Amino acid sequence: MQEKTKILITGYNGYIGNAIGEYLKNNDYEIWGLGKSPNTRLNYIQVDLLNKEEIKKAKRLLPSFDTLIHTAALAHGQIPPNSETVISYNVKITKNIIEYFKDSINHLIFTSSVAVYGEDKRFTSVTIHDSLRPSTDY
Repeated sequence: MQEKTKILITGYNGYIGNAIGEYLKNNDYEIWGLGKSPNTRLNYIQVDLLNKEEIKKAKRLLPSFDTLIHTAALAHGQIPPNSETVISYNVKITKNIIEYFKDSINHLIFTSSVAVYGEDKRFTSVTIHDSLRPSTDY
């Protein structure tokens, strides 16, 4: 029997991370997740992705994997801690993920919000043919 492909998902407790994880699990991938909130599911590690020591510890608990899907972020409208902005908070998380996993993965899939396609006056779905019109620096 062939070993399942292992994929790590950051933000596994979030809406997008959970949806991607469930889909991949149902299609015969082994999913590992990182997230800030506690969770009792298998292959899940609670970690604050702004805390570099916690990331180091979590990384030691993970098996080797080929792909990292990065969905961890504060959504617009959420209140970040410590006088951060949503953008600065999310950039710090992303930098930490890249710093600590760049040498152990072959593929990084970075998800972002519709903000990369421009949110102003958007009343239609985003398609693969849409132009990027970022509404934030993130």
